[in-house]
Amino acid sequence: MFFLCNYGDLLKRSVQICSPATGNKEDKDSIILLIKDHEIRAYLNKCPHAWVSLNACEQQIISGCGQYLQCSSHFAQFRMQDGYCVHGPCQGQSLFPVEVIKKDDKVFLLQAL
Repeated sequence: MFFLCNYGDLLKRSVQICSPATGNKEDKDSIILLIKDHEIRAYLNKCPHAWVSLNACEQQIISGCGQYLQCSSHFAQFRMQDGYCVHGPCQGQSLFPVEVIKKDDKVFLLQAL
């Protein structure tokens, strides 16, 4: 398991981007964490359209209406509950889900990316 963040910190924010503490300095992948319908959702922070981080151009990855995750490069919009793209150049594709677990008020990635 790889530590991502404290659960309390995730509760304070609507979405959090975390880098797994894998010990590998070459690991530049990050994880998008959010709480939706009382469950932690986690996705690899890569847009399926161009394989860039959703926050590549700016830190804000929540759409203006607050309903979707949004890629800052091409403005693709993804449903928070399942990562499915509903608008943009990758419509019909999805963000890649990753498995996380909450243990002792901490959130962990179950497997290395």
